Amino acid sequence: MPLADETLAGAPDARADTYTVLVVDDEDSVRSLFATVLRRNGFEAVEAGSGREALELIASRRISAVLLDSRMPQMDGVEVLRTLRNRPATRTLPVIVVTGEGDVDQRVRALEAGADDYLAKPVSTAELVARVRAQLRGQAEWTRLLEERMHERTTTLSELGRLRPGADLEATARRIVERLSHTPQLDGVTLILFSGDGISVPVGVQGAFAGRLEPGRALPAGLSRHLRDRAGEGPWVERPEHRALPDDKHLELLGDTSTTAFAPLLAQDQLLGVLGISDTTSEGGASRMLALAIDVAAVAAMLLLPQREAWGASANTREQVMRVVDSHAFHPVFQPLRRLDDLRTVSVEALTRFDDGASPQTRFLEAAQAGCGDELERATLESAITEARALPPQIGLSLNVSPRLLVADGDLPDLLHGAGRQVTVELTEHDRIDDYASVRAAITSLGDPVHLSVDDAGAGYASLTHVLALAPHFVKLDRTWVRRIGDDPARQALVAGLVHFAAMTGCSLVAEGIESATELEVLQELGVDLGQGYLLGRPAPQPDLAIPSI
Repeated sequence: MPLADETLAGAPDARADTYTVLVVDDEDSVRSLFATVLRRNGFEAVEAGSGREALELIASRRISAVLLDSRMPQMDGVEVLRTLRNRPATRTLPVIVVTGEGDVDQRVRALEAGADDYLAKPVSTAELVARVRAQLRGQAEWTRLLEERMHERTTTLSELGRLRPGADLEATARRIVERLSHTPQLDGVTLILFSGDGISVPVGVQGAFAGRLEPGRALPAGLSRHLRDRAGEGPWVERPEHRALPDDKHLELLGDTSTTAFAPLLAQDQLLGVLGISDTTSEGGASRMLALAIDVAAVAAMLLLPQREAWGASANTREQVMRVVDSHAFHPVFQPLRRLDDLRTVSVEALTRFDDGASPQTRFLEAAQAGCGDELERATLESAITEARALPPQIGLSLNVSPRLLVADGDLPDLLHGAGRQVTVELTEHDRIDDYASVRAAITSLGDPVHLSVDDAGAGYASLTHVLALAPHFVKLDRTWVRRIGDDPARQALVAGLVHFAAMTGCSLVAEGIESATELEVLQELGVDLGQGYLLGRPAPQPDLAIPSI
């Protein structure tokens, strides 16, 4: 007798009336008995006397679960199971295998073939119904979860599709990762783009990646090679436990505890980079993340493609500049600034020279355009302050600082005060300032002993706007007004007017580019306070501070 008790009765379960259970057994009496029990408990039951008949029924109608006898002639339960698991449509169909009481080997084979549960004969009717209900509840929960995830992915893709690109690629990438960061259960998002010469650069970073990857800073060469090689093969899941730490320490940048799903960014047959999303969930979570990454990567690639070419050139420049910064391939030189009445040195201006011979003006401009101007400027300032410590303490130090760094770098006051001498911050008139209030506040925060100088006065943006708006301690007259001033009464008149302006406003006028004795003599007669130029001392790592013989 296949049943452990005689009771077939039971109140129908209203929750089960939408489920159809297929009972597969070659014994008519057993099959009929199981079907009757299921019907009495609210299920619809369908019967099949063989494995082949069962497969035909499953292919032709909607089946919610299968109660499958393990031992049948011609095609046994394990063969049926393997067939079902090899078909995409039935890969997750709940299957409960019925085995003999001592049939342990058959039970193991069935579980290995993909059975969700098993029952051992003699079967308890209560256990039979309970196990079927459990499998159907699990399948219903899985379906609900799948629908939630599909809705989640659809919503995310729809919102990304409506996303407007930013002013440049970096801005667009930030918008993409910001949107993805709101996706439930994700704890990190990153967009990494591939550039020339094997460079890989994070352009968008959120969540768990924020402490490991720096936007705009190239990844280590080993990690870059790893991501490029894997991206060429298609989407993949990166798990911490699968990383070879001795030789691949750089992979820890991807996260030491989180599982990360990566998908290539492909657009118009171009591999732009990879999208990575991380989570700390289980294997099921990894599958969900990989599916989401694949879908999102396709949309992200199309958003980034129009701006990719311009970014690529900028990324290469940025990497070159950052190599200069990291290798300290530059050094400061100092040019004396003297009083024109007695030619005594009062301070030196720090200038930068690059080891590869690059023009300082060009290198700083390229760095600013590539988005790494602050890094280069900060590094050269630190170098100048360090090297200036070899100078006599009474000699002041003048440093060129961009308005952007002056406002953005909150550590600048500490850096300048560490010079241990009078420091003058020079702002060039060539740098546009849109918010004078912020610049004035930043200057105030520097405190004493930091002074302000406006460089290149009369030659830059809006002429003397900086001078009028910032009330500096020094105004440096652009060299174009000094050159051949002895032959030009109009230039002499303009400089005389600036001398008067300086006297009335309490600042000192500095003449740049003094290269001849005649220029020096005229400037002295006009009452200019200070000056610098090749006649008074050339830039050098160890400048000549003695009074020159002219």
